[in-house]
Formats: sequence, C-alpha cells, structure tokens
Amino acid sequence: MTEKSKLSQAIYLVQSASQEEDHERRIAIAKEAIALSEDCVEAWLFLAQQTDNDEEARNYLEKGVEAGDRLFGDKKETWKGQFWNHKQTHAYLHVRSSLAQVLWELEEYEKSVDILKESLVLNQIDQQGLRFVLLKALLDLERMEEVLQLIEDFEDEGSTIMLYAKVLASYVLFGDSPSSRSAFIQAKNRNPYVLDYLLKFRIMPRNFPKHFVPGTESEAIRYVAVFMESWENTEGAILYLRAQKKIRQHRESHQPIRKKW
Repeated sequence: MTEKSKLSQAIYLVQSASQEEDHERRIAIAKEAIALSEDCVEAWLFLAQQTDNDEEARNYLEKGVEAGDRLFGDKKETWKGQFWNHKQTHAYLHVRSSLAQVLWELEEYEKSVDILKESLVLNQIDQQGLRFVLLKALLDLERMEEVLQLIEDFEDEGSTIMLYAKVLASYVLFGDSPSSRSAFIQAKNRNPYVLDYLLKFRIMPRNFPKHFVPGTESEAIRYVAVFMESWENTEGAILYLRAQKKIRQHRESHQPIRKKW
C-alpha cells in the first residue's frame, strides 16, 4: 500500500470513529489511523477533541501541525493566501487554529499569536474568522501598533469589530487626535448601539442573540460580550467614548436647518 493510500485509509478510519458512541472506541480507532499514517492530520485533531486536558490536547495538535507541514510544506508558497481553496488543507487549518487556542489557555501567548499570524498568511481570505481571534489577542496584550496593522490588512472589511478596535488602538497610541476622532465617527455610524452598551446606557441581556444583523442591536450585544474587557482595561478609554458621544450629540442637535427653495 502506498503512503497516499495509507493516508486515505486513515482519514476514512477517523470518519468512522466520529460515528462511534463509545469514547474509548473512538480513541482506539483514531490511534489505529495514526498507526496507519502519522500524516493523518484529521486523526491528531480528532484525538485533541476527545480530551479535556490542555497539555494532552497540545501534544496532539502539535503533532497534527507537524503532519500538515509535511503534507503541505512545499505548497506554502504556491498556495499562499488561498489555502482554504484546497479542500485537503481544511483539517490542517483547523488543527492550527485549535493549537493557537490551547496555547492561549496555557498562557503561551506569543506562540499563540505567531500561529494565528502565520495562518492568516496561508489563508488571507480567512473563512475561519481568525482575524477576530487575533484582534482580541492583540488587544489583550496591548499591542496596539499590531492592532492597527491587522485592521489595515483587512481595510476593505469595515466591520463593527474592526472599526471599534481602531477607535481603541488610535486612542491609546495618539490620544484625542484627528485619527481617533475620525475612527470614532466611522464606528458610531457603523453601529451606534455599541456605544450605548459600552457606556452602560443599555443593560446587557441575560440571553445573548444566537444570530446578528450587522449594524443592529443584536450585533452590538455580541460585540460587547467579547470586547468590553478590552475597553474597561484601557485607562481613560470609556471616558473618551463618553466625551466623543456628547460632542457628536451636541453638534448634531445644533445643525443649521437647510431651507428648501
């Protein structure tokens, strides 16, 4: 049996393992797949998903990344930025994102960030949404220059998450400046409800919406649930939002009435 055939058979075994109800049996089948082919990324990912131990999961995921590197290492330049377009890479991209998450839980922040950045280089279209995970990580680490660089990398997106991150990073780096004011106006126009929740003019509901529509209150609730801590941990940031909101309200209430001729 060729190595390619062994890998195909191993992937098939992992798929069958997912149908098993018995936990021990699932693990046994996944290990059988690895014995058949250590390049079976799906098997390493599957084993990591079966454990609650972060260190054990890390071990499996690192081996999964190594397997993916062996399989796709020679494609990193030719497929650069478009890895997701090749279906066989999906498990590799998933194992990378899972490893980044586990490393973060283990407080190995630098390694986690590095993996996320590398994954975005491999797959710039980012169907996994890793840009938002990386954004939160960089905000938590107070690496605001990198936050602005990430936003620039996805400048065409214009999402609520990116625009409010730009406000926060601009405020930290430049204070009350034309760039931070401009960022504030863009974010407010995109979703004004976020301000109300950040400033606690609205109370967060007990049950969060499962789905959201961009620019609506449902999106604001989901945003604040994740990013409120970033704002509250940044000295002066909430006060800055409050001041800017008051300035905008004052200006809007004193706009001259245009006569219609």
